[in-house]
Amino acid sequence: MKHFSTFFILGVLGAALALSFPFYGLAQAQPESAPEPFFEEEKSEREEFVEPREIKDALRQLNDITRETQRVLKKAQKSTGFAQEVGTLQGLLSEANTHSNAIRNASGGANQREALQDFYDTQLWDTLNEIRIKIEFPQELKSIERDLKRLEKLISGKRFSIENVDVSVITAKVQEIKNAVSEARTYFNEGNFEDARDALSVVHEGSHPGEMYGVVQQLRDIGRRLKSIKKEVRDGFYEVLSPVYEAVNDGDFREANMLLGDIGNDLWRLLDRAKGRSVKNEDIQERLRKLEESLQVKQQQREQEEFRSEPQSKGSFPYQPHQASALEGAPSWLRGLFGF
Repeated sequence: MKHFSTFFILGVLGAALALSFPFYGLAQAQPESAPEPFFEEEKSEREEFVEPREIKDALRQLNDITRETQRVLKKAQKSTGFAQEVGTLQGLLSEANTHSNAIRNASGGANQREALQDFYDTQLWDTLNEIRIKIEFPQELKSIERDLKRLEKLISGKRFSIENVDVSVITAKVQEIKNAVSEARTYFNEGNFEDARDALSVVHEGSHPGEMYGVVQQLRDIGRRLKSIKKEVRDGFYEVLSPVYEAVNDGDFREANMLLGDIGNDLWRLLDRAKGRSVKNEDIQERLRKLEESLQVKQQQREQEEFRSEPQSKGSFPYQPHQASALEGAPSWLRGLFGF
């Protein structure tokens, strides 16, 4: 009986094993099953990942658009003949608010990408710029011409000169700006606003006559002060100011203006201290060295900031007319006296 039970059990096990082989082979022959839907969604989500920086940049643009639209809208409402533009600007404010809410409330990469792309596609800056030029461009041309006249008067003297500066660069730039203004006015009167804006690129890219006036005036005053200082000491100041002279001779008056603003207070205090000195003593030498280092550091910092602030998004960017005043051209220490 025991032998029968043992054989019976072995037989059952053998049959079970025999039956399992076909299924094992079949299982091996089956192709790999498709990934679970969950993993497909996860992969898609990874592919649609949106950098937080891009979202932040888009929201910043929308804030800028809203602020600038509100400013232009106030001007349009105060002027006559811009009823249609007022309606368009009010629509822009509504659109900007809609896009901002959509980007903020979007969840998941795919939804965020869609919200961002909707914003990029609307090209709100283009619409705003077109209206802004209609309203503000005539006044900007008048402002540029006014500053040009002041600049021409400043440099028109027969004996006008600035140490280490090629005055012919200034006069050539003045003529270039006058030609650009004439061309821009023609385009504007023809209703070709985009070409009118582009015609003033020389002004917006570093040669606004208001900035030019400020730089030339400052360098002239600095030169006059340096004449009362002995040559050895004077040469030390020229060395510190060499980046400014270089920027002017390259026609980059905006850079020259910023450089002078970086060291204005310290420069004029040091000029007062150096007056009457016949030699560059250790105190003056050390102060000049620190002033030169300070200028280099600030120059590097500005370059880094400009690099970081380069537009990263796909939106269009605003047309920004530069408004320069007489105080902008004054030394920073003088502006401080008046609280500017």
